[in-house]
Amino acid sequence: MSVLLRLSACLAFAAWLAGAADSLIQVDRRRWVSRADLVFDQPASRPEEGMPLGNGRMGSLVWTTPSALKLQINRVDVHAMDSNTVSFPRADSDYGSGCGFVDVHVVDAGEDVFTPPRFRQHLSLYDALMTIQGSGLSARALAWPNGDVIAIEIDDQRPQPAAIRIDLRMLRYQSQYHPRLTFKLAQENTAVFRTAEHTATSKLGVHGGNITLTQQFREKDFYDSSAVAIGVSGRSSRAHYLNQTTVQLSVAPGRGRFTVFIASAASKDPAADTTQVALSQLSAAAGKGMEGLVRETSGWWSRFWSRGMLHLRSSSGQADFVEANYTYFLYLMGASSRGAYPPRFGGMIWRTDGDLSRWGSQHWWANTYAYYSNLMPSNRLELMDPMFTMYWNMYGAAAQAARQQWGSQGIWIPETTFFNGPERLPDDIAAELQDLMLVRKPFDQRSSRFDWYANNKNRHNSRWNFRGDGDWDHG
Repeated sequence: MSVLLRLSACLAFAAWLAGAADSLIQVDRRRWVSRADLVFDQPASRPEEGMPLGNGRMGSLVWTTPSALKLQINRVDVHAMDSNTVSFPRADSDYGSGCGFVDVHVVDAGEDVFTPPRFRQHLSLYDALMTIQGSGLSARALAWPNGDVIAIEIDDQRPQPAAIRIDLRMLRYQSQYHPRLTFKLAQENTAVFRTAEHTATSKLGVHGGNITLTQQFREKDFYDSSAVAIGVSGRSSRAHYLNQTTVQLSVAPGRGRFTVFIASAASKDPAADTTQVALSQLSAAAGKGMEGLVRETSGWWSRFWSRGMLHLRSSSGQADFVEANYTYFLYLMGASSRGAYPPRFGGMIWRTDGDLSRWGSQHWWANTYAYYSNLMPSNRLELMDPMFTMYWNMYGAAAQAARQQWGSQGIWIPETTFFNGPERLPDDIAAELQDLMLVRKPFDQRSSRFDWYANNKNRHNSRWNFRGDGDWDHG
């Protein structure tokens, strides 16, 4: 038999084998994935117990009060400062990710909606679709994988529907978030926080029938900006400023369905208009409509689950427990690890407390590794791209740090570092730090200039954590 005939026979057999396997092994992926669904018959007692929605770049937990749906919009690519900051030496005081609070008030007065026994909240992992049932009112919510939009469809079937109010609120309106921050209202609907050389500006906006919240972070040469835009389709609404820190959409009362679109954007380019980018995302989602977004979101997640899964059973239920958590973990990573940066280990993009952040805003390798170490055998290699991209992009900074701090070739990747890697040190500080690190100079002989420089650096950072100076209040 010729080589070509043999090759043809082998290919034919392989094709037959693949078809036979498909016919012999019938995998009901929806059924198995649904074993990890989240189902609440009681409202979450705390915001951090809400259900996660995310498209890999933006996300929020969704939780309820008796009269409202609640979200905090977060993004993986929102950083309030970089490694050059001198404004947050205190551990846990640096922050990032948060873009804005969103409250969907469904009750003006009268009977509460989201209370037992009629309450039910369900997150279908297979479709990444959340449903919420209340007294006379229900909602569907999703995060659109093909655009940075969270959509919430509300179906009001109450005998006497109420006006529904959607509030978009600043994160930074009280100074207890950061004791060193000073706050002032610079002008109408604009708030400015300052601490040392860091400035955070939040600005509310009304654009036609849509509302917006834009943030800008500046320190020396560093710049970052985020925007949230909210609009309504299927019901008349009015946009107006509610107070100095909140802008509101008032939706007319009526029975039936309408959709709330929440878009976001971020950029480190000072020339970029993140507000307009968010508004364009809003327009694109509204053009699809809720049913179009449901189809696209379900299709994306169906393809995601087709790449592999784990099915375990045991009489004790322990194997089932492991399977459900494995599936839920893959959902969390698919919903948070598709951006330019990996989600920060502390809360990922599911934060609910504004800028309050235990462990600050830096990336800790041991914790980040715990999220990513098992994605390769799960056949989700694409979800590892944000981690590798961030560390690859800090290659130059890591090579410079190896030379400055250790007198070494190669690269030094710190355990704890800002997203852009170690900062470039002044030559005299670098020389003295190297002498101290390599024990060529006793620590008690360090210069006053070195002390002054190091004292302005964050205590969690690997380069400077020898400056840890005891316990802070509450942590």
